[in-house]
Amino acid sequence: MTTRTRTVESLINDIHVGSAVEKLQELPANTIHTAITSPPYWQLRNYQESDAELDGTQIGLEDTVDEYIGNIAAVCDEIKRVLRDDGSFWLNIGDTYVDKDKQMIPQRVVCELQSRGWIVRNNVVWKKTNPVPQSVTDRLSTTTERLYHLVPSKEYYYDLDEIRDPCTTDRDMGKNPGDVMELSTASGRSEHCAPFPESLCEKPIQATTPPKVCADCGTPYERIAGRPCDQCGEFRPENSPHCPHCNAQNSDWESEREVDSSKRSDDFQASGRAVPRRESYDMKDRLIKPPTQMCDCSTCETLSGIVLDPFVGSGTACIVARNHGRRFIGIDINESYVAAAQKRIGIGVDDPEILRDDADMSLQSFM
Repeated sequence: MTTRTRTVESLINDIHVGSAVEKLQELPANTIHTAITSPPYWQLRNYQESDAELDGTQIGLEDTVDEYIGNIAAVCDEIKRVLRDDGSFWLNIGDTYVDKDKQMIPQRVVCELQSRGWIVRNNVVWKKTNPVPQSVTDRLSTTTERLYHLVPSKEYYYDLDEIRDPCTTDRDMGKNPGDVMELSTASGRSEHCAPFPESLCEKPIQATTPPKVCADCGTPYERIAGRPCDQCGEFRPENSPHCPHCNAQNSDWESEREVDSSKRSDDFQASGRAVPRRESYDMKDRLIKPPTQMCDCSTCETLSGIVLDPFVGSGTACIVARNHGRRFIGIDINESYVAAAQKRIGIGVDDPEILRDDADMSLQSFM
């Protein structure tokens, strides 16, 4: 077994060569804020066909679907270990056909993860605006993929205000963008044959990776929403039953909320957070305080949250994390992908000699 001796600081803001499970075992537990990844699809590509040392070690080349699902779940077990209790995991995984029979791999993987303790919060539909043409004539073309949002705990960091869409009504706060993303696939040439589109990573990273965390314990700083108290006019958090200044009762507060089991689940209750009435979210006088320290640590020093991609490929998730001021850790088994991704992100390349000429021409420098 790999000895878990490395500190998270020694791995941050770099991309590392190795298998996902082995490298994840080097990470200390409860340190990552967001994991986002797209593992190799089953029996579609050989990502390191020229390296005999990797024979039998690549995820995606298993003989059976069940073996593939087991290997993906083993990686996710390690992700769950290194993820903070308030963290999130975003998983994009593809499907395939065997003898005209669709294998339902994404659904089977997610059901397996649920059996291992993961909580599924969203099944986001990625609707591709430029899907790859298909010559199939006896079924509809595949134009969508799924991006699953999973969490280890009901109480997790999520900043919806960071990703709201502009609203055309009289509400200033904007609207929830919903669970359908209409995005193009990654364009341009790349060393990697299946690059992750940057736009698919942006909202997940912005919503679930805090821009500020406590430097001592890693607890996210959270923005607090509220509005002026009807009695004293001071700021009153909307998730508090009383005004902290004058102790006046919050008229929008419901201490007990009835849940109709015949209708959709109560997301307020499922989140484990306090329950304001719906009306308080629609008021134009809603106020949002800047990120506030939520832990009891004595330090006021802050860092940014950490994004992890254990199948980093072309490095897109790490680039998006860095573009939005977050720290990152990338892992990939393919040395040439790691070198190309390091060059693309603008960090030191471990082995510049393996960079190919076409990669040098096609990769854009990160500024």
